[in-house]
Amino acid sequence: MLNNIKDTEEFFAHSENKQGCKHELAEHLNSVAQKASKYMQDFGMQQRGYLAGLLHDLGKYSVAFQKKILRDPEAPAMVEHSSAGAAIAEKRKAYDIAMAISGHHGGLPSPTVLKERLKREHEAETLLEASGLRSDMASLAAPEIMRDPDMRKIEMHVRMLFSSVVDADFLDTEAHFHPERVHKRAAARFNPEQLLSLLQEHIARKPRDGKVNAARREVLASCLRAATHAQGCFSLTVPTGGGKTLSSMAFALRHSAVHELQRIVVVIPYLSIIEQNASEYRDIFGSDRVLEHHSAIEPEKETLWSRLAAENWDAPMVVTTSVQFFDSLFANRPSACRKIHNIAHSVVIFDEVQTLPTHYLEPILSVLDELVRNYRVTVLFCTATQPAFQRQSHLPCGFKQITEIVENPGALFENLKRTHVQWPAAAVEATPWEELAETMRRSRKALAIVNIRRHARTLYQLLGADAFHLSSWMCAQHRLDQLKQIRNRLQTSDSCLVASTQVVEAGVDLDFPRVFRAMGPLDAIAQAAGRCNREGRLTTPAGDPGLGEVTVFCPPEEKYPSSFYRLATDYVRILFRDRGAIDLHDPTVCTDYFTRLYNQVSLDEREIQKLREELNFPEVAERFKFIDHIRHPVVVPYSEDATCIAAQVERAGHMTREWSRALQRYIVDLYPKELEHAMQRGLVQPIIPDLWLWIGDYDLKLGIIFDKPDIAEFVV
Repeated sequence: MLNNIKDTEEFFAHSENKQGCKHELAEHLNSVAQKASKYMQDFGMQQRGYLAGLLHDLGKYSVAFQKKILRDPEAPAMVEHSSAGAAIAEKRKAYDIAMAISGHHGGLPSPTVLKERLKREHEAETLLEASGLRSDMASLAAPEIMRDPDMRKIEMHVRMLFSSVVDADFLDTEAHFHPERVHKRAAARFNPEQLLSLLQEHIARKPRDGKVNAARREVLASCLRAATHAQGCFSLTVPTGGGKTLSSMAFALRHSAVHELQRIVVVIPYLSIIEQNASEYRDIFGSDRVLEHHSAIEPEKETLWSRLAAENWDAPMVVTTSVQFFDSLFANRPSACRKIHNIAHSVVIFDEVQTLPTHYLEPILSVLDELVRNYRVTVLFCTATQPAFQRQSHLPCGFKQITEIVENPGALFENLKRTHVQWPAAAVEATPWEELAETMRRSRKALAIVNIRRHARTLYQLLGADAFHLSSWMCAQHRLDQLKQIRNRLQTSDSCLVASTQVVEAGVDLDFPRVFRAMGPLDAIAQAAGRCNREGRLTTPAGDPGLGEVTVFCPPEEKYPSSFYRLATDYVRILFRDRGAIDLHDPTVCTDYFTRLYNQVSLDEREIQKLREELNFPEVAERFKFIDHIRHPVVVPYSEDATCIAAQVERAGHMTREWSRALQRYIVDLYPKELEHAMQRGLVQPIIPDLWLWIGDYDLKLGIIFDKPDIAEFVV
């Protein structure tokens, strides 16, 4: 039985593994210190990583903790061991290390919480003596970065240090308990020159005829030229169908080779685009190089490597969601922050960048700018509708310089002009649904995109049962299956009519000769136009290249998914008033539109920047939610698999990782009012807390069916 620190000659960090060996504490501390030092070396902060690693588990030199390791009957149930190392660092004014250590299990604290924690620490110096580490503490003084007046720079430094220590701790602990996983984590080596060769071979096999393919080759050449520039922030402003998916990857690979970067991270807003792009990347580069990381990845696509790599993004290429990327950068939990240090020394490609939430734009751009300036990150913004992210009076958080890759975007847009856009005679002149449906029927092949789900259903019912309907009241798998049928119909039939919400707008590969778009935000209208004559295959009776027809109309009822959506639509009307017909083929129009819009709204609605300056990590994490609307997941009976898995979850009374992944494709998210209505009508039943099963009607054309018609006005 241990009575004091001298009663034992050995100190342990962890209990026995499967081989019956305990994890020696000195070995653990040194291993974590070496790993964290390596991670921080690229930022010139290797000493901070090393010292944080040495101190992170100093509290395990205590009698209480050793009793716990040795299963002493007098051992307390819980032993807090993070405060000792944090107290040593704080006493020597190494506040960055103190915060990283204090949070390495429970999460990054605020300065106030840290101070309260350390008040209760009385044994730190005694434990330092027992550890034999005192001689290593001479360089603990605060580094120059901690004296920088820019508190947001300090905040990101603390995050990087925290991430490095947490990942190092996780990996060394895993090596003790699960040594078989160490080699499973090993990703294929990132060889950007080799990968670029594979990409160029893939592109060379694609068709080369026609104006669209010629323009795609021009975009690719521009990307390869720009890739030799210094690291920084770039934009790739390319019309829909201009080949930006592969061209942006070519830029990233050559840029990585030139600057010896470590990985490429592709950030995409929508799951449908992620799956489409990740599948193409895997076909080109191999599945062992591409990590697809999001909540709805199919279990059968996962391997042990991909599950492990998703924890810290140690992979050559990561394809992930905007939600996953930004929620991690603003988080304070160890599991979420663990990957942050692996974002450094990389190219980060943002696809459809116009979808970044405006009310979080200031903190988002501020963090990205910090990554570019101090952590060797190159950012690439890709879209046909480029936002105004250059720093100016309305956007003090923007980038000082953004290098456009395409030398003359206006000429490219004009060269790739595949549509004629018809605007309403007046920006408020309404088109009756019956008139729109009749016009679509005469067009034979037509897509209409509206602002809310009720409008999509109304239009679909007027089009007839042979038409298609798409909205977020259908689960993801249902929409994917419908899209396959739509693409097939476009190829094999002379008729294909679709009524949809915005779920098809960005990145969904559809090619209609005629598209109708309800008056809405300018970027939404431009993205809708990208579903028209996408491949440029239309011809005139004389055989010359023809233009698709895009018609912007005002619906008979003004309903919008949100107040911001309404405001953005109002600014389109202002542009329409000032300019007349808006030229969607002029990329400067979008810049003008976004500039006006950003001047009228708060770009930091939750005051996250102020909290970052206060190093209030828990409150930043609490306030920053990329998807900040409360939604309730409801499993729908689209397939027997979904119903069976839901029954298994209900019987078990809890959710597993495998069940969660399997169910993602069969979930419809309901807002609180929708769920309340469904509960009152007996349309749902609980499975486990905050997971429901839809037991009402589920239509194979429309999705979930409410018995109250106006319920659809809440969201899209």
